Amino acid sequence: MNGPVRLTFNYHSPEKQLEHAETLLRPPIQLGNQTPDVAGETLRLALIDITAVVEQGHLRISVPYNQYMHHQGSIIQWIRNYKQSLEAVVKKLVDMNRKYTFCDFPLLSLTYDQLDTLSQVWSLTHWGFSLLSLVVNGQLNPTRLQRSMQSLTEKHAALCTMFYTSPDRILQVVSEKVCVHFEHIHTDQNLEFVFKDLSARKVEKSRSSTMPPLKVILVSRTCVEHMLVFQIHHALFDGSSMRLLLQDLADTFNGDPSSILTPTSFSDYVYYCHGGQPEAARQFWRDHMRGSETTKLPIPLNDLSDNLEFIIESASADLPHCPLDTTITTVVNAAISLVLGKLTNSTDVVFGLLVNTRSIPLQGIDTIVGPCINFIPFRLPLRQCQQVKDLCMYADSEYTDILQYPCSELLDIGVSSACGPTSTRFDYIVNNLPVKKGCARLTLDGATLVESSISHDINVPDQVRFRTATDNGQLRIDVLTAADSQSKAVRSQHALTLARNVVSVVQQFCLNPESDLSSIGLQLWAL
Repeated sequence: MNGPVRLTFNYHSPEKQLEHAETLLRPPIQLGNQTPDVAGETLRLALIDITAVVEQGHLRISVPYNQYMHHQGSIIQWIRNYKQSLEAVVKKLVDMNRKYTFCDFPLLSLTYDQLDTLSQVWSLTHWGFSLLSLVVNGQLNPTRLQRSMQSLTEKHAALCTMFYTSPDRILQVVSEKVCVHFEHIHTDQNLEFVFKDLSARKVEKSRSSTMPPLKVILVSRTCVEHMLVFQIHHALFDGSSMRLLLQDLADTFNGDPSSILTPTSFSDYVYYCHGGQPEAARQFWRDHMRGSETTKLPIPLNDLSDNLEFIIESASADLPHCPLDTTITTVVNAAISLVLGKLTNSTDVVFGLLVNTRSIPLQGIDTIVGPCINFIPFRLPLRQCQQVKDLCMYADSEYTDILQYPCSELLDIGVSSACGPTSTRFDYIVNNLPVKKGCARLTLDGATLVESSISHDINVPDQVRFRTATDNGQLRIDVLTAADSQSKAVRSQHALTLARNVVSVVQQFCLNPESDLSSIGLQLWAL
């Protein structure tokens, strides 16, 4: 052939129609001096058409072509090879584990113009709201900073999230482009006071918040004294994401060549996790959860009014020395299991454990901005004659086992365990925070960034969450929940009592690892 040949590819199925059916299977193209190249009422713009039609579950391929082109034999051979290749690819795709596409999400209320602006869709991630502040020492160009943030927004899909409500769920939909929400405030007040004021502001924390997922506020006290505040919700609630984002900001601001590299998209992670469990995972959860049920709250939280207030109660103590071959995370998980077992009068405790999923074999997962986390069941049987050290060893083994399959969805686990959990939600969640790492020294063209403070807020209207942290030689247990005005006092006391008992049990476990569980003292009278 002399020069390029234009190809047209058409696809027709009951689910999606790009053209009228009668125009798809066309006869060979006939060219004349006077008449236009048409099939029916459709103008023919290509010398070769590739038409794929799905009928009753079978794929039919038709390739009309111009009969007056040279090298007819080569064209016929190319068409034959193309058909075989396309059929082989289709068979391979059909045999693959199912992944989510736009067709899986009911966005029919959107116009075609609106759909054209969308690039990705995933189900709503867990609601979280955070404020991170960094002290910036040195002269800073606000316009350049705003441009750098805009570049980051266009680079990371999680920063372009919008929300659509469908009949059965809320979706996070990623737009092709979102203007960064940037605000510059001048003040003569102490910067710490300004941050506290921003933290105290009333923010609507609905599941489908209309706020941008990332808002950047630059607070300037002098030309060399600033505070950079990141206001974050939903898709960014992940510590690794913030470190990536800050490093990316510095690289972009400073013109580092690495800033132009394309990261792996959060949607790739979502599709990977929803690609179906391997048989080994299904068999593991089927055996592991047989006969179990998620531990239930002794007090109902689903009867609260809509005007909920966030509750966090804490207890802390000096970080104890753990028994040999155990970690503080293992001891805390075992202690929470014992407290919940006593509270609910149960000898088989199952709560949700928040795990980091960045260990999965997904290329570029370390470059993803988004919550690469999951909640999987942590199950621990309790026996009164059992020694503390044996319970901790069992808890350590349980932790190692369940981390084999960190991406398993609770719904899938419930389905896999026909005789397993009767519920597909957790009433209790445990989040063991890693040891806090200092933020790498970052500069914005000479101005230094130093992490100052951070505040977290989590929407937990019908759950109780334990959050454990070990910083500066201290063990701190936070218990998070929600309440309306009528129940706030009772639920606050409930949360405080849980936190104090967990800290007390951890201390007793570490002090007397040879003791029986029956000898561990608890003060659950307030519950």
